[in-house]
Amino acid sequence: LIAKDIHLPLSENALEYWDEHSSIAGDVNFTLARATYTTDSGLEPEWVEWSADEKYVLVNLQENAALVKVNVETATAEDIVSYGLKSWEETPIDIIEDDG
Repeated sequence: LIAKDIHLPLSENALEYWDEHSSIAGDVNFTLARATYTTDSGLEPEWVEWSADEKYVLVNLQENAALVKVNVETATAEDIVSYGLKSWEETPIDIIEDDG
């Protein structure tokens, strides 16, 4: 999924980092989450919509910035498409509160 630019909020490697290497490792425990982790557990469906021919359900994964096309007859995901990333480099915004 990462190769298709699908955003996964907390990957298995991130869980390992927070669990074993971070400055708060003694305060968190992701052992169970790591033991049961699957890629699809990081997908977060927000809403669904039927296709015009009613053969597919389109599932919006808002937090993952992606869309999944599910074949209703076979109950399988046929495709997952990234919404892409937005570059904010050229957008003149002031994120520092300095009244200047």
